[in-house]
Amino acid sequence: MASELHVDAIKHSGGTSAMTIDSSGRVTMPARPAFAVHLETTVALDGSNGWGSTHSSNSLSSGSWDWQTTHGGYNVGSNWASATNRFTAPIAGLYSFTWSIVMAASGANVSFRLEQSGGTSTFRYAGANFDAQGHMVTSPTHTVQILMAVNDTADLQVGYSRSNSVEGDSGGFGRTWWGGYFIG
Repeated sequence: MASELHVDAIKHSGGTSAMTIDSSGRVTMPARPAFAVHLETTVALDGSNGWGSTHSSNSLSSGSWDWQTTHGGYNVGSNWASATNRFTAPIAGLYSFTWSIVMAASGANVSFRLEQSGGTSTFRYAGANFDAQGHMVTSPTHTVQILMAVNDTADLQVGYSRSNSVEGDSGGFGRTWWGGYFIG
């Protein structure tokens, strides 16, 4: 029985490197599902009560949620779909998601949450909330870990009871953004 294993790459049967270990012991996994997108243009919220997705006709906004991978974003594995503004889990496991929201005006009664839908759970969320005076009552950046099954989706949503705007890109600086990656 060998007490040591000396390798510098572990490859998929098709020859693609799944894991590389350099001479200093640093490990890279270039095919790990991951994405980062920013909101390209400012979105006006319509003041309706309730929750709406940042995609499709249930957006509760008068503008479109134009999430982009430009300006430093990425979509490793193509699991983020710009047509639906959703991330779809390609493999079962634990995923980490982080988002940050910037409001254009006082954000009274505005909340953001991450919704998971699919086979393992119908609903999980964490949110960023603004009080009636427009002050952030929770951190502007949020991170949540979610156990997902194959083809479960993650979707950033907004809920509010007044008109406002979510700030989009400003000269290549993604003010409002979200991203995620597969942990294991």
